[in-house]
Amino acid sequence: MRKHLLHTLFAAAVTFLSFTATVVVAEAAAPKKAEAKKEAKKPEEKKDGAKSSDLEEISDAAFGYKILVPKGAQTLQKDEYGHVFSLPLKGGNEYNVAIGKVQASSLDDAVSTATMMGTKEIEKKDAGEYFLVVKEPQFGTQEVHVYRKGAALNAKCTGPDKDKAKLMEMCTSLKPAK
Repeated sequence: MRKHLLHTLFAAAVTFLSFTATVVVAEAAAPKKAEAKKEAKKPEEKKDGAKSSDLEEISDAAFGYKILVPKGAQTLQKDEYGHVFSLPLKGGNEYNVAIGKVQASSLDDAVSTATMMGTKEIEKKDAGEYFLVVKEPQFGTQEVHVYRKGAALNAKCTGPDKDKAKLMEMCTSLKPAK
């Protein structure tokens, strides 16, 4: 239980730090006003939110997963505790996918882990191969948690609350890979 709590707290801290780092990097990389006008004219400029075609499958056999993440996502963490990928969006938000080694033996266990911090208002579902916990949005950000049954493998996907379906698509794509 202590190890489970430490992994969960570590994942939460990494997510918070990755969000903070993304905001700092986005502000530092923001074009100047004169350059911003030129950038706005480019047709390939991405808008807030991604389409299914904007996702790509990544995998790591050593960690034991494959999952869909936004194309162009940066690797923020890759160690024995977890893997975190982030794609900054306009307006200071981001898509964040955090993969960990937390096992939930039941839907109640998954809910308990997912709601350890933040809102306790959730949608929950036993979806056959995984447990799904979707938290109520907070401050414009949506969280989706997936725990694979029979495996110490979980994912937390966060992003703009208007993109709940996209976050669910990313998180529920989590599969074991060895």
